[in-house]
Amino acid sequence: MDTNNREWSFEKLVGFIRQVHDELAAQAGRAVNLSLTLRNWLIGCYIAEYELCGLDRASYGDSLLTELAKRLTGLNVSNCNRRQLYRYLRFYRLYPEIVGTASPQLRIPTGKIKIRRGRSSVYKFISSGRKPTGTAIEK
Repeated sequence: MDTNNREWSFEKLVGFIRQVHDELAAQAGRAVNLSLTLRNWLIGCYIAEYELCGLDRASYGDSLLTELAKRLTGLNVSNCNRRQLYRYLRFYRLYPEIVGTASPQLRIPTGKIKIRRGRSSVYKFISSGRKPTGTAIEK
């Protein structure tokens, strides 16, 4: 729609507002989908890293996802039941480089942990005192 035309009518006003609503609502939907995809991938990444290097991982063993689901549900973290946590872990393992497709301007809330790409294009956890594990996060 041409907003430079000085002859506005009520119908044009409605049309402009509808157009901007439709376009920005679609953009918002894509942004939400991207954010949820990255959230789920990061949850899977954290679980994978914990399984490999968690200090108290032996005490949880096979009940890790069950116990984690209970704790996260108690904290009102949505969509973190045992089945979903398993899906997030599987999603991360199937697509270990998906975070690399995100825009550099996207701010991923990882706390003091930074994401970086390793030499082999695999994202890695690096922290003091241990070797890379083939996952995606660097402290």
